[in-house]
Amino acid sequence: MNDLDAAAMPNSTAHEGKMVYQLASIILGAMARHNRAKRNHGFKLEFDRVAYVLDNDPILARDVLTQCRFAPRGDGFWTTYSGVRDLEVPWDECVDVIDLYRPV
Repeated sequence: MNDLDAAAMPNSTAHEGKMVYQLASIILGAMARHNRAKRNHGFKLEFDRVAYVLDNDPILARDVLTQCRFAPRGDGFWTTYSGVRDLEVPWDECVDVIDLYRPV
């Protein structure tokens, strides 16, 4: 790799940080669509599904869920508060963000 190639590559830390922020914004937006009573009971997401959708990257999934203030529950789910409700996330929007930052 020459200097020109290195200059063309994005700063991976900043690049990944922007991607995590955008993915977290999508999940937080899905949470915000619910009224306060539903949000107070908390939401749950299955970690394996999140990792699968996010480019089979468990580290990225962990970073995104942590940014959204989810915590691991121990049974494969990450939750907010008591984690009563399944959260419906627009996964196709997440895939679009992944495709933008990690083109094939």
